[in-house]
Amino acid sequence: MKKYSPLVEQVYYQLFQQGNPTSKEFIFNYLKSRNLLDEHGQPTKYAIESGAVEKVTSPIDKYKAQHPVLVNFKNDDFNVNDKLEVSVKPKAVNKYLRKLKKLNTSLDKVENEDDLKRVKKTYLN
Repeated sequence: MKKYSPLVEQVYYQLFQQGNPTSKEFIFNYLKSRNLLDEHGQPTKYAIESGAVEKVTSPIDKYKAQHPVLVNFKNDDFNVNDKLEVSVKPKAVNKYLRKLKKLNTSLDKVENEDDLKRVKKTYLN
C-alpha cells in the first residue's frame, strides 16, 4: 500500500467526512496537476505563496497534518513535552469516543433521508 503525504491524507479525510470519498491516488494526481504538490507529495512554492497551503510550524499542527483524523481536535486537547513530542490528552480521546458512540447510535436509528441529513449536520460539521 502506497503511503501518501499528510496533505493528501488531509484532503482525503475532509472529502470522506463530507460524504465525497475518492481515492488518495486521484487526490495526489489532481493536486500535482494543479502544481500544488511536487512528485514527492510536498507542497510546492506556488502552493505556499498562493495561500492554497499554509506552512506548518507548530508541533501540534504538524501532528494533526500527519494524523488527519485529529484535525477537528482543539489544540488544547494535546500535550507537547520538552522534546516537542505530541500526544493526545486521554480526556480528549474519551470525549471523541463518546461522540463516536452517539454517532453510531444515531445512525442505527436512521430510517429515511431526513434522518440521515440530521445526523450528518449534528456530527459531521
